[in-house]
Amino acid sequence: AQDFLVLDSGAFGPQGRKPGGTTANLAVAYQLLPRVNLFLQARNLGNSRWEPTSGYATPGRSLVFGTRFSL
Repeated sequence: AQDFLVLDSGAFGPQGRKPGGTTANLAVAYQLLPRVNLFLQARNLGNSRWEPTSGYATPGRSLVFGTRFSL
């Protein structure tokens, strides 16, 4: 019989409790016309690297803007 040594590569991150973390988001909307809305969303303003669950890292800082039209 052969003996096998299995090493944990940590592909899914270390096990156990994770330290707490905080993300800050900001959303703004402006009614340009009766059926046209402009919006701006800033996500993770502090560029936090917090992991709410092992292996699911919070994305870095991002900015999303656009226009919404209603019928």
